Amino acid sequence: MAPSVELYACGFNAHDQLSFNTAAPEATPKDIHTLQKILGGTSIRLLFAGWSTTVVDVNGTLRSHSGSLKLPAGSTASGIDSVFGDHTGVLGALTIDGELLLCKDDDGDEIGLECVDYGSNPDNASAKIAHLTIPGTGKVYISPFPSPSKSATSSIDQSPSTTTSSIAPSAPHLLQTHTSLPDLLHPPKPATTQTHRLPHPPTQLLSSASTLVALLPTGEIYTWGDPRHQHLGRTPTPSTPAQEPGHVTALGGIAIRKIASAG
Repeated sequence: MAPSVELYACGFNAHDQLSFNTAAPEATPKDIHTLQKILGGTSIRLLFAGWSTTVVDVNGTLRSHSGSLKLPAGSTASGIDSVFGDHTGVLGALTIDGELLLCKDDDGDEIGLECVDYGSNPDNASAKIAHLTIPGTGKVYISPFPSPSKSATSSIDQSPSTTTSSIAPSAPHLLQTHTSLPDLLHPPKPATTQTHRLPHPPTQLLSSASTLVALLPTGEIYTWGDPRHQHLGRTPTPSTPAQEPGHVTALGGIAIRKIASAG
């Protein structure tokens, strides 16, 4: 018998996004003030937790609080690496191969995802996307898959450790910034794409309303964005201003394995 996995949640629930009882949705959803079990199964992956929508892979099926997500023909839930969106809900997903899927209008409550031939546009710098996130500003930040040559020169110590790992020096990894999803698919001329530099390709790239967070394979955290609410975890300096990725040195070399960002 396969082991059971349970998902617990609490917090803001005005959109009923923390309830997966689609057979009997609440007429007036209530916030959940203490951790409660909301799902169970043999396997659960939390793919997106947004202001109004939660998406999980439960036993090989993509589900939100409003029902299942419809995948393109031939695609499976195990092939979905991440789901992205904003305060309005789900906007799309990335496959484990770096392909871009966007939501399409379907009849009823079902959310449909369809493939987008992002790499066919010669103006796009990379045909494969490893990470994509959209902060409250509406801008789209993407981390392209690193080139094979760069991947081949990087070596990381994967042994368990509580301190940050060493990694062979390589060329900086460039993150791309687009003003919107339409601009990502069809870059304007002249191109308005901006770039941000990280020492290495991130293993996670997340955002909140006004800040961005990147986790590197070394276990280090880099942040950038609006410094007014002290969400960066670091003090901006002339050499590492708020609007450029800066290392959060306050962690004192502790290796971080996973990050979350919201609000």
